[in-house]
Formats: sequence, C-alpha cells, structure tokens
Amino acid sequence: MCPIKTLGSMRIEVNICIAFLCLLLFSSNLNGQNSLEVYNNTGDEIFMSYVAYDNQYKSWTSHGWYKVGSYKSEVFDFGSYNGKVYIHGQYTGWISNTYWGKGFSFCVDPSSAFEIRFSDKINCSDKRSFTETNISYGRNNYTFNPIN
Repeated sequence: MCPIKTLGSMRIEVNICIAFLCLLLFSSNLNGQNSLEVYNNTGDEIFMSYVAYDNQYKSWTSHGWYKVGSYKSEVFDFGSYNGKVYIHGQYTGWISNTYWGKGFSFCVDPSSAFEIRFSDKINCSDKRSFTETNISYGRNNYTFNPIN
C-alpha cells in the first residue's frame, strides 16, 4: 500500500526540490563558467583566433585557429577569467580575403593551430589586428558581421 501524502507535505518536498535545483545552478556558476559565444553572421566560413591574459605565465597569449561555420556559433569556455579578450577573424576566398579586427596587434601562426605566449611583445613574422571585447560573469557574445 502506498503512503498517503498530505498537500502540505507535498509542498514541502516540492520546495526542497526547487531549492536544491537553484543551489546546483547557482553553484555551477560560482565555479567560473564564463564563456564567449562567437557567432558568424556571414555566408562564409570564418577562422578566428583570440588573445587572453594568462595569469600563470603573466602574458597575453594568442590561441587559434577555430572554425566558425556560416551562420553558426562556437562557444569558448574561459573558466573564471574576467577581463579583456581580443578577437580576430578571417575568411580566405579564391578572389579576395576578408579580415575582422582592428586596434590591437598580436602574433599568430598563419597556417597552423597555435598558442603563442607574450604574443603582444615578441618579434614574430606574422601579426594580425584584433578587436577588444570583455569577458564577464556568465555567457558573453561576439558577432562577426559582413564587411561591405
């Protein structure tokens, strides 16, 4: 025979469940789930790179290349990092190339995946222009729009 619950005891159980779920959601955000969702608002595939400050090495470190499909997005996890991030994107076509980013120059590897520490200071053969944005608590967004 099943125990009969009163309406009052069911409310308590529901409230406990809701409180537990809220605690789980809140604690997962306390663990530093800062992210950047990069959206490609163009008809072409874009390869992007970003630069963030690396506290372990006390340096600006560039990372790339990441493919973002046409009218698609990619999410990058930054853990507990809060602060400036620099974004560069490029499309390489048969006839011409398109580049996104301006204002800040950092080293990249033009043809392979890379992670370059001190990318703002070292001498390198290939630097690209990056645009500054900020990472703060939660999900942050950045969009590559068509360039006319």
